[in-house]
Amino acid sequence: MVDKCNADQPCCSNTYFQCRLRRETVPAATGKDGLRAIQIVEAVYQSAAAGGTPVKLSPL
Repeated sequence: MVDKCNADQPCCSNTYFQCRLRRETVPAATGKDGLRAIQIVEAVYQSAAAGGTPVKLSPL
């Protein structure tokens, strides 16, 4: 049995992203948000490798 995704019930067997697509609503986090998170994590690693030197992030 497949749960249907509708506005009245939460989606049980689908991922959050699938539910957003089916409901045609925008996810809480965008692709830009995800990209920025990756940039921050990479900057943390670069800074640690350089002995704690600050790393400048480029604008999105």
